[in-house]
Order: sequence, then structure tokens, then C-alpha cells
Amino acid sequence: MGRPGEPGEPLYYREEIYHPALTEPLIARGHFELRRDGSLVRHQSEPEVETVRIGEDFVFIRRESEGGESNILPIPSDLEFLFTSLRAIIGQAGPEVLSSYSLQLETGVFGWRLALSPGGRESSADRLVVEGCGDRVYAVDLEFQDGNRRRITFEAGS
Repeated sequence: MGRPGEPGEPLYYREEIYHPALTEPLIARGHFELRRDGSLVRHQSEPEVETVRIGEDFVFIRRESEGGESNILPIPSDLEFLFTSLRAIIGQAGPEVLSSYSLQLETGVFGWRLALSPGGRESSADRLVVEGCGDRVYAVDLEFQDGNRRRITFEAGS
């Protein structure tokens, strides 16, 4: 498995997408790639082929089901901290990237759990929760105000 922070090395994932209207989570699979320019690319292979490049200000989306056409979307200000944090976690950025967030760390026999909230607001409904053991991150949860949640688990293999 590619290690986070190594440009060009794939980091395989399984994503569970929870929505209040769904009784079961939607499952997606693929891999992340950190590019030398600092952008994070998600290559989704299931349930449909999709490529998403997360830059600093824009998200570039390309779906095979739409004939390979690309969409360029500005990153909404309320999601900026989630994308910045995800790029930092996978790219192993220094702690200065996360310094403007409220941090809550819990440790236990099975590892550690770090919750990040934007702008020092611990009670914010938007949160990014990182779970790991030792120096290895094994899951990232994205929790949104509207009840949507995504859990990304990193996997070995292709």
C-alpha cells in the first residue's frame, strides 16, 4: 500500500457514504493520489468511474458516465476546512496547516481519535475525525451539518 505523503503512490480506500434518506450506506472504492503540485486526486472505481482533483480553490470532477466531461467547481467556504484537512492528512502536512482548527484528541487501547472543527468551534456540526494507531491513519470521517457523513477507510492492495 502506498504511504500518505509520497507523491505518485496510490493510497487505496473504501468509502461509506451515509445520508439521512438512505437505509444503507453507499459504498465507493478507489485510490487517492497526492500530486507533486500538492493537489489531491481521488480515482474512484466503484460504483462508477470518477476522478476528482481537489486543488486549493477548486474541485475538478470527471465522470465516465457523463462522457468524460469535466466540471470545475469552486470549493464552498463551508467545505474548505474539510478539503484542506484531507489534503493535509494524506499529504502529511505539518501541524501549521491544522493550527486554526479546534482539536480534540482521545486515546485508548485500540489507538487514537482526533476530531477537527473549523475556526476553533468545538461545537461545530462540520467535523473531520481521524482515527489511527501509532503513526498510521486507518480512517477519516467527514461529518456535515446536514446529517450526511462519509467514512473513508484506507486499505492494503490494489
